[in-house]
Amino acid sequence: MQAKLKTCPFCGDEGIRDREIEEATQRVLFFVRCRNKYQKCSLRPRTPGYHSKGTAPKEWNKRNVMSS
Repeated sequence: MQAKLKTCPFCGDEGIRDREIEEATQRVLFFVRCRNKYQKCSLRPRTPGYHSKGTAPKEWNKRNVMSS
């Protein structure tokens, strides 16, 4: 079961799960970011990328985020 994501700590929009490919190793990195649906979140927070799919939601909910 996937963890329920808290809202963005800066704008209140929902957090969404996302992923990207790490260029150096070609491995998938999972992260959570602010959906920023209405472009009201100027900080665009996200978690660091993790190799484990379950780690990013836990870190997002603990508010371990960085801004772009």
